[in-house]
Amino acid sequence: MKISMTYIVYYYATYLIDNDPFVAAQAHLAARHLERIGDHIINIAESVYFYLTGTHYEQ
Repeated sequence: MKISMTYIVYYYATYLIDNDPFVAAQAHLAARHLERIGDHIINIAESVYFYLTGTHYEQ
């Protein structure tokens, strides 16, 4: 029986989040900061696109 690493990480992460309020709060904080980092990366990419092409990026 082969168990994937993704399953193991998901299992233990959900176990910790469900059983420890501190871990749940830290996971929420980390997720929020990762989302903000992603938003900044998108802004940088759109600025580079505008710099290179002279037009705004349309989705």
